Amino acid sequence: MNRVVFPGALSGQFRAPASKSHAHRLLICAALGCAPVTVSCDTFSDDIIATIDCLNAMGAKVSGAGTDVIKVRGVGQLKGGNYTIIPDQIEAGSYMVAAAATGGDVLVKNVTPKHLEPITAKLRRAGIEVEEFDDAVRVRRTGDILPLKINTMPHPGFPTDMQPLMGVLLSVAKGTSTVTESVWDNRFRYVDELRKMGAVVQVDGQRILPLRRMALFPAYITIQIGGIPGMAIRMEPCITAIFQDISRT
Repeated sequence: MNRVVFPGALSGQFRAPASKSHAHRLLICAALGCAPVTVSCDTFSDDIIATIDCLNAMGAKVSGAGTDVIKVRGVGQLKGGNYTIIPDQIEAGSYMVAAAATGGDVLVKNVTPKHLEPITAKLRRAGIEVEEFDDAVRVRRTGDILPLKINTMPHPGFPTDMQPLMGVLLSVAKGTSTVTESVWDNRFRYVDELRKMGAVVQVDGQRILPLRRMALFPAYITIQIGGIPGMAIRMEPCITAIFQDISRT
């Protein structure tokens, strides 16, 4: 059942939901309220901590960043402030996977390597070279892509928003992989588009199994998974529609 909560009416104790966007909204509503709010979670992601820093820069009173319990004392109204947003994990991860899929050599700048650790770890297990610097990562592939087992999880596990991109990468891996979606339902609609390009992928409930490596070929596709399939085949697929797949329950 959906509820509409006005910021001023928010009070009490809350358990942060799996969705980071929901947690963001919960913290913002609490900061704009007039009563104390406590939000708990096993581990808060880096962008939630960044949201707390931003709110405090705008006059909010939020404490507990970096712990499993965040306390918000509503101030009713925020003010202007200065804050530099952190690099986006999924954007950086998309470039990393694109480099791996195409056999490229890419330096991704202005990132926080620590925030990319779940992605970096999987790419390295797939045989991809990842070199870390203070504020950059270099991704390079010279050999075959090795099969993986991936299970999406809330932070600090493997991010669900990277799952479709890794599914594309593993469709051209050498061997059978398993990708399990543990955060959201209905996140495998992109598989039909991969099949149009010749990928052999089996869907089993909340899992997909890219069964064997195939040479992808151009096709008419509606794109849900970035341009990575087209780059991977080094040819031009025909993209008939562009949309973001955010089907969630």
